[in-house]
Amino acid sequence: MDFTQRSDLATEIIKIKKTDEKDGILTEEFTSNGIFINKITVKTENAAKNIGKPCGTYITVDLSGAFSSDETHTKAVDAIAEELKELIGEDLSDSAMIVGLGNSELTSDAIGPQTVSGLIVTRHLKQHLPEVYSAMPLRETAAFLPGVLGHTGIESAETVKAIAKIVEPKVLIIIDALASRKVDRLCSTVQISDTGISPGSGVGNDRKEISEKTVGIPVIAIGIPTVVDATTLALDLFEEASKRIREEKSGDTKKAAEIFEDFDKLSNEAEQIIRKVLSSSESGAGEMIVTPRDIDVIVNKSSRLLSLALNKALHGQLEQEEINALLGQ
Repeated sequence: MDFTQRSDLATEIIKIKKTDEKDGILTEEFTSNGIFINKITVKTENAAKNIGKPCGTYITVDLSGAFSSDETHTKAVDAIAEELKELIGEDLSDSAMIVGLGNSELTSDAIGPQTVSGLIVTRHLKQHLPEVYSAMPLRETAAFLPGVLGHTGIESAETVKAIAKIVEPKVLIIIDALASRKVDRLCSTVQISDTGISPGSGVGNDRKEISEKTVGIPVIAIGIPTVVDATTLALDLFEEASKRIREEKSGDTKKAAEIFEDFDKLSNEAEQIIRKVLSSSESGAGEMIVTPRDIDVIVNKSSRLLSLALNKALHGQLEQEEINALLGQ
């Protein structure tokens, strides 16, 4: 695999590929109530092939500082909810099904299951307690956890497709943990897209695609990066060290030019060397996935934030007492 693809984040891949509007990719950057948002639209099949991502929209919401105060946390929730509303729509008569991908027993892969645990689900209320359902501004929602292939022997895509046929939602929302190329993006970014998802693609473990093409209804994917590939991390450290060398050599422009005349080629060669060294290591470091040491706390907070944003995007204005009652709190 091309090491640039050791990421699920469109904004990272596009930056590495150095693509822009003339290549069929439109990038917008703006703030929503103080929260930075990057929106990428992949417009052509050539552009999609170039970056290895389907045509569609990829929205990256910056969560830096989101947990520093109640105010910034609320702003982050609102920013994510607003972006989701644009994709889901605000018509509460349109039902939704939310799927939490991942392994609940593996903390770095538990974003999906933990987010689902905080969602307001209402399909059963509409069927069995219609008076309660109609008394509040609710959307018909259902949620489930398909588990992982190693536990069930069934591809998540197959389970999702089968249950979607029964539930018949108007939109499918998939939540999953992602891979990033940058350590500082771990648990500090949310990516939202309308292109579906290929679980595990960011760490070279592609599973069957879940998208409108395979399921037959619009699929919105939401993810937070929780891991970085060890080889990618080594490459990024190499790149950072190289940049610092270049800065130190900047006084000797001729020497700097000689060293960094073809930095891309140097990086590609380094990638091959680093990958070879790691893969031949007795420790198996080449297959390692790196995650923050306090990942349990971070995943818990991030999942809670996603749950709040989804509840806000899926349903109408609810009082806190109503939310607590619906969540059984």
